[in-house]
Amino acid sequence: MNQNYSIAILNRDGKHIMRPFFVDIPKISKLVVIAGPKSDNEDATYEVTNFLKSINVKFEFIRINNIENFLEIFLVIQKICKNEGLPTWVNVSCGSGIGVSALTIHACSRIIPLVVYDELSNKTAVIDVKRIKSMNIYDQIFENIINSLSAGNKTMNELARDMNLEKSTISRRMKKLISFGLIVRKGSGSRNSPYTHMLSEFGKLMLL
Repeated sequence: MNQNYSIAILNRDGKHIMRPFFVDIPKISKLVVIAGPKSDNEDATYEVTNFLKSINVKFEFIRINNIENFLEIFLVIQKICKNEGLPTWVNVSCGSGIGVSALTIHACSRIIPLVVYDELSNKTAVIDVKRIKSMNIYDQIFENIINSLSAGNKTMNELARDMNLEKSTISRRMKKLISFGLIVRKGSGSRNSPYTHMLSEFGKLMLL
């Protein structure tokens, strides 16, 4: 098995496959590309092949009959992972919407990081699926923290008093809320300048 690889789907444009390699993403030694019949994307295949050769990344094209068939793509992805092990990441910025959906669903179910290139902003992001799954905004304590902060900035002691909970219980949730940018923490944490917490503009959307 080769677990130092990634998966992408080629439709007609190779740019979205190539762009992520220009930024700081986890390194791979091989890219597995799911594509339709060669006649459908011959120019893109040639472009991607030459690019991967130039950066010394091995590649394998897996041709399927219908790049618009969700079930066919999904089952091929499962077979790839069975043979190769779980990939380092998958590229969900290229291919048809149906193909991207199949790849995203599989990646989320197996906790595989997502790499996405946004053409409009010309930026590439790596999405940590494990981190997302650990955050459940419908958790009652998360909801209570957000609702409590809607009245204004509060310290951990004030939140614990309002919610009648131990500070340690709130603190675990607070770290996740801060890491997701829903809450902003201010202060130095000293006696004279205790940490205070406030909703970010993003966090305020959770009140709607």
